[in-house]
Amino acid sequence: MKVSVAVCGRFHFHNYIENLDKSGILDTFYYSHKIHNSAFSLARSRAVNIWAKEYAVRAHAKMLKGRLNDLLYPAYHDLWQLGVRLNWRPTQVLHVMAHGTSRQVVKAAKREGSTIIGEVVNTHPIYRDNILTMEENKRGLPHVNRINRQQNRLIEELQMYDYVLAPSAIVRESFIQQGVSASKIKVIPYAANVKRFHPLNKREHSKDRFDILCVGQINLRKGQLYLLEAVKQLNNKRFHVTLIGQIDPQIEFLLEPYRHLFTHIPRVDNAQLNKYYNSADLFVLPSLEEGLAVVLCEALATGLPIVATRESGAAEIIEDNRSGKIIPAASATQLADAIDKMVSAPERLREFSSQASLAATDTHNWNQYVEKLVGVYSECMR
Repeated sequence: MKVSVAVCGRFHFHNYIENLDKSGILDTFYYSHKIHNSAFSLARSRAVNIWAKEYAVRAHAKMLKGRLNDLLYPAYHDLWQLGVRLNWRPTQVLHVMAHGTSRQVVKAAKREGSTIIGEVVNTHPIYRDNILTMEENKRGLPHVNRINRQQNRLIEELQMYDYVLAPSAIVRESFIQQGVSASKIKVIPYAANVKRFHPLNKREHSKDRFDILCVGQINLRKGQLYLLEAVKQLNNKRFHVTLIGQIDPQIEFLLEPYRHLFTHIPRVDNAQLNKYYNSADLFVLPSLEEGLAVVLCEALATGLPIVATRESGAAEIIEDNRSGKIIPAASATQLADAIDKMVSAPERLREFSSQASLAATDTHNWNQYVEKLVGVYSECMR
């Protein structure tokens, strides 16, 4: 069996593509990244970097600053597809990242008889749009059109896949709701780079301050407003929230009443995130919609206790009340209660911390991910 992987970008594949190659089944990896990138040990003919697309996107962002995205981004993705087709090698299985960027490549591979596996990152676009539209209505915000040209391409592309690979059960459920056969969907949760993310020392909890960390773009979808409201409800001066990520202009004004409760850090390099995880007392991810946030895997690997919503995909990697706490989305009251119970039981925090790092080391790392992925490839070829 030979498998080729194609992603218009890089996403999480850099974490495991070399291990997949060691399994002996990888034929070619098609991706896009910086021109000088040489992070892979694969021969250049088998790690094909369509870098022109990457620089087109960067130039667009710099010069047009978000304008004409819906018009021009599909053209950049078509440029990437052209590069893939010019370097194409026939394969038994084509594993593509489902971003609506691979239609031409998928069509060509299907004509040759390849089995197509599309890897989805988030819930189905229509399911996601429904959730966020309800949240916009709740907060009196104007509706944002999310089913754009690229999302329509993704919906069209979904019809071409023989199988769908999802990171969590909640993603699987969303695609079933939109008519995808349950038998076509395979689930493999994401993992953590346990060499980069790990405990630095024994975690100590200050009696004077309790640090809550949340990492991710600050927007409606990630649900940070519910975290801030929960901390406000608790009315405890010990609590301090650190939000790492860019603020979506759509909700910037909604953050103003909570400014005294949090510190905002717009960006932290991934290589530096480990120290932030290690200096926090609790990681909270209150997402309304997600696939499976990789930051959960990273926090888990550092032994940081976690409170997260089921909608974040957390149930795939966190054993409720053992390595963390899972709650429903969109409830500041239930989130406040979960945080309060954590703070009130230091011994529980220590137990969660121990179980979290063990879970990441033993189960949720990229070596195990590759083993599961190879198993899925084999299932799809039967």
